[in-house]
Order: sequence, then C-alpha cells, then structure tokens
Amino acid sequence: MLDRVFDGYTTTVSESDLLGARFNSFMENNLLVFCNELGGMGWSERKRGYETLKDRVDPAHTQITIERKGLEAYRTETFVSFLMATNQPGALTIDAEDRRFAFITNGKKLGGALLSELLGGGFDRAVEGLRTIITNREITHTVSDAPMFAGREAMLTANDTELDEAIMKVISEASEHRAWKRADFEKALKLEVGGSTTAKVPGLRQAVTNMVGLRAKRMGAMLLPHKVKVGNSSVSLLAKDPDLIMKLDPEGRAKICSGVEIDTDETNVVPMR
Repeated sequence: MLDRVFDGYTTTVSESDLLGARFNSFMENNLLVFCNELGGMGWSERKRGYETLKDRVDPAHTQITIERKGLEAYRTETFVSFLMATNQPGALTIDAEDRRFAFITNGKKLGGALLSELLGGGFDRAVEGLRTIITNREITHTVSDAPMFAGREAMLTANDTELDEAIMKVISEASEHRAWKRADFEKALKLEVGGSTTAKVPGLRQAVTNMVGLRAKRMGAMLLPHKVKVGNSSVSLLAKDPDLIMKLDPEGRAKICSGVEIDTDETNVVPMR
C-alpha cells in the first residue's frame, strides 16, 4: 500500500543494512525506507547500530553523503523518512531524551468486514484516501516533541540496564521529598549494585550525570543543573522534588539530605526512609 501511496518512491532494507552497513544508497531517490523484523541483532550490534541510525534519520540533514560499493562517494539532497516494524520491545536501544523516533503499538489484528473491504475494491480507495491525507496535512509537529506512547515506554523499559534498575529502586524506596548529595547518592548505588559503598560500578558517574530531562522523569529524581548551597557547602544535588528543594534554605536542604524532612509548618522534622 505504501509503495502506491508514495508513487513507488519506497524501498525495503534489512536490519543489518539499516543499522550496520556503511553503504547507504537506499537513502537516495526514496521518500520512505521500510525495515521489517527489527530486533534480530545482538545487543552490542544494536547499540552501535542505534548510533548509526540516529545520524541517518536526523531531520536536520538536507544533504547527505551517498556511499556505494566500488564507487566514489558524492553529496545529494535527501527527503527520506523511515518506517520500522518489530515484535521485540528492545529492538532499538533508545534513550529517554531521543526525539528522533515515535513508537506506535498495534491494536487488534485486522479482520472482519474492514479486512474484506480492503482486500476487495476498498484497497484502491484506502490508497487514495491515505495519499490525500498525507498531501493535505498541516505540519504542526515540532522536532522538539517526543510523544510518549506505550510503545516508547516499552522500548525504554526493555533496554533498562542493571544500573538503571538500581537507580530506580534507590529512588522509589526513598520518601517523597528525598534529596541526596551526589556523592551520597553514588555511594547508595554502589551499595545497591556492588554491596559496598566503595565498589567499582562501571558507567555509574555517567548514568548519574544523565539524570536530567525525560530520563530524570523516568528515574524519579533529577540532578540539579548547578551546585546549590547545602549547609555550609555548595554541592551537586539530586532531588525527587527539585522545586521544593530550591525553596528551602541551606539548612533545610541539609536536613533533607541527611534523612529528615521539614514539616509544612517548618517547625518540626520527621524521619525519612
């Protein structure tokens, strides 16, 4: 159907060609590139391939370098978009901040009268209707939007690492307004993952550094963008409720970071988990 909708300016590629191959002639003279059964490669290959794919789908590109086997590379315009299908929730090793992809999950399997209609004379009408919708659409979606459909959340969850799960566990088991000095939070993670506050945990510092934006929302706490005064010191801080933390004075922040929470009347303190 899509081949007819786009007047033949479509092509199909394999997962290995899309994610791993150096040669990219499929991006020339096509409006749509389709890849079926994404997710058959190993995790390390998919991780590397995701970095390649991010560059290929980047909407900022209007000119790309085409590489063909045995021929000299050259620059040309591109208008291509990508459609990928998969049954594997971890098919792409995306991160929460990635705005390049939208994920849509299937509903019920098509059947009944609608399927019969499409397989009959309704197919031509469906093609023309879809072509009309695409031709007449108003482009209002901005590249800064990242729709959080169920499929996107499933993809993120499937790619959570052991360290991600440890971060979410430490945060979820803490009280509602808990905050941590970064050094203390990293010690808590080392204890959770390695059994000791001095354990070596690969990727820990980068994982904590990345706790901003949509990733912070998924994890449940945010690394504040700049150091703040806690007691007599300026420190990096992670907080489940950044707005509340910024309203407190340095002594109030110190109390929350040490395991107590100020009551709303700010006259008493209550123990935090």
